[in-house]
Amino acid sequence: MQDILIPKVIKDLDVFYLEKHFKNNDLFFIDAVNEYKRFLTLKIMKFDVPIKPSESVISIWKLHIFYIENYIQDCNQ
Repeated sequence: MQDILIPKVIKDLDVFYLEKHFKNNDLFFIDAVNEYKRFLTLKIMKFDVPIKPSESVISIWKLHIFYIENYIQDCNQ
């Protein structure tokens, strides 16, 4: 995958409180968070082509939404 420039607001997004849901699978979690941030970057770039999130992105997104106050705060940045 080609590297993309991730905006500071997304790069600084702190979702590491979700790590406790990934029982001893730190490497998967870190990769999933990085993929989630790349996906968010692509979404805000508003390409004409729809993009579909991977299973790892969906898993991070669902947990992010579960913590609704954090999610709303992050979305408003």
